[in-house]
Amino acid sequence: MDELIRINYDSERPTVNGRDLHAALCVGSNYTTWFKRMCEYGFTQGTDFEAVFQKWNTAQGNETVDRPPAYYRHGKATLHDSAY
Repeated sequence: MDELIRINYDSERPTVNGRDLHAALCVGSNYTTWFKRMCEYGFTQGTDFEAVFQKWNTAQGNETVDRPPAYYRHGKATLHDSAY
């Protein structure tokens, strides 16, 4: 069976990429709007999701970090609650 969403088992808690979750749920709004709505429902950073910042180098060779985060990793409870 093909996977619907890739699950990351690299940490103690299995997580998924928030953008992948958003796409799999076929949400009508864009990712940023949907994510803000999830936070309004009570999802909290460190409990339900974690921000993932990606580092990259500028043309001048300086290292920088994405602001806002590149994406969020969502835990199992978030997956369940956001699907309903």
